[in-house]
Amino acid sequence: MATITQAVEDVDAQTPWYFLKSETSGTVENAPLGSSPQRLRSSSATRDKSSHELSSNVKLDERQRDDPDEIMGFARLLQMSTTSSPTQSPTKMLPAPTNTPTQSPTNTPTRSPTNTPTQSLTNTPTQSPTNTPTFPLPTFSPTPSPTAPPTNSCGITDDERKEELRKEVDTVSDPVSVGLPGMPQNSAYEWLVNDDTLFICPTDPTVIQRYVMAVFYFSTEGSRWRECKAPNDFNSPAEIELANQACNITSEYGDDPKSNAWLTPESECTWGGTSCNTGTTMDSIDFQDNIIAGLLPSELGQLTGLKNLALEEGLISGTIPSQIGSLQLLEILDLNVNSMRGAIPASLYTLENLIEFDIDTNDFSGSISSAIGQMRNLRFVQFFNNKFTSTLPDTLGELTALEVLSVELNQLSGSMPASVCEIVDDNPTTKVSADCIFREESPPYVDLCARVRLVAKAIFKNALGRKWRRLSPKSKQNTVCAPYIQHS
Repeated sequence: MATITQAVEDVDAQTPWYFLKSETSGTVENAPLGSSPQRLRSSSATRDKSSHELSSNVKLDERQRDDPDEIMGFARLLQMSTTSSPTQSPTKMLPAPTNTPTQSPTNTPTRSPTNTPTQSLTNTPTQSPTNTPTFPLPTFSPTPSPTAPPTNSCGITDDERKEELRKEVDTVSDPVSVGLPGMPQNSAYEWLVNDDTLFICPTDPTVIQRYVMAVFYFSTEGSRWRECKAPNDFNSPAEIELANQACNITSEYGDDPKSNAWLTPESECTWGGTSCNTGTTMDSIDFQDNIIAGLLPSELGQLTGLKNLALEEGLISGTIPSQIGSLQLLEILDLNVNSMRGAIPASLYTLENLIEFDIDTNDFSGSISSAIGQMRNLRFVQFFNNKFTSTLPDTLGELTALEVLSVELNQLSGSMPASVCEIVDDNPTTKVSADCIFREESPPYVDLCARVRLVAKAIFKNALGRKWRRLSPKSKQNTVCAPYIQHS
């Protein structure tokens, strides 16, 4: 006889099930299927109860205790009562469905697609767009505002250009003058920054030269010049053309016949009365009777390539800037017939390449320095009609290339140096002129050497304002001087 314990262990081996009617509820339940009679099995409602309730409702009678199958069924009921609540569906159901449906589909559809579609898409569309659309489109996201101020043709901003130009001009001019409205330096700087349509860059090698020429224009009252004055409107091509047509002055020492008005948007080497020796370096400024007025600016000393500075018959006042002595290549300095005053700057006596020193008919004063003897290349010296005093230096005799020396109409005294007479003796074509008066009551005079032929004005005023006229020499020989008597 099988025990209850054995029946419980063998429960899982009993796979077939009978229909079993419970004594407590009369419900037909699933039970193991076998050759033995029906076995008791608790209903679904009974299985939800605790094992105590199940054991009180399900009992074995005398006959069932002796039947092993009945004991097996009873044990199964006990096992089910001790497990956790069953899932919504029983673990094993009867009748259990077959694994395969009655009309199960085949593993592969009747018309299964190929692994690759008949018209498969390539990775790249058939007509892929070019990198740049046929019709240009805006950028993906336009920048809302410029990341940096725009640059100009100099590669910097306008403010940076203005600042750099200021640094450049401050190296050659007094910064106070550059910043003071109405000063020639300020006018030149403002023109260079705002009105010069040539738009020169701070790094241009000619920027200082162009600035200095503009300073010269404003300093000598260029707007009042007779010719070659700047146009009325720097931004008007028509005004620029009119100004150019009114400029017909070319430099006597230049090779380029082209002549433009000053401050026009062309190279300063093409402005009227100027020329450049290499195309970029200022070589000459030459005006005669063009109403050049005002003052000579000290900035002219920056034009170190200048060979000719001729500003004749104008209205220039003031003194000769000492910076002119920096023009060591200068060959001609012609400032005659102006209203300049003061002494000759000591720096001018260092111009060893100077050939022509012409400052007659001004109001220069002081003495003629003995340093003039260093200017060995001087040929043409005209100091007449000024207010020079003292005596003539002996070093004038060291000017062996001398051709003309005119010192009359001054307030000089003493005699002509013997060394000058030796030059005249060696070169009869040399012409020397000086005041030569033999009257005790006359102003101070310069006595000429015996062999000098006098070259002087026929009638002139002496320092006292009295008129004098020259008398004919009594002999044909060269005399000390042509005597003058007071005109009645």
